[in-house]
Amino acid sequence: MWLWPTQIDVRSTVLRYIHKLGPPTETLATRDPHKIYQNGKPVGDITGPIIEKDNIITFIELSSTSKLNKDIPFEYGRKFFQIIRIGSITGLKIEVGNERMQQKKSVMANVVCQEVK
Repeated sequence: MWLWPTQIDVRSTVLRYIHKLGPPTETLATRDPHKIYQNGKPVGDITGPIIEKDNIITFIELSSTSKLNKDIPFEYGRKFFQIIRIGSITGLKIEVGNERMQQKKSVMANVVCQEVK
């Protein structure tokens, strides 16, 4: 089979070559900005507002925290935090609004944490 220069799609060839040089997207690890992590695994969902002041951060509500080890630091937004105080812990929270019901498990409220270096 003969290939004529007029048959070559230069733009697509260059784009294909550049794509092969970059790292495959499936190898890039990403973090959900609405979760907290320990040992690279998600251990809680941020389901309420966050209040930050200096090196203290307060999570108004965290849910799905059953795998969170409260005694060791966790990671949020590329920083590590240690829990100082927990306002309350609820096993199951049901919220009803706008004709919709939402269940949250292992809910922690008013979680005050300090950044650790």
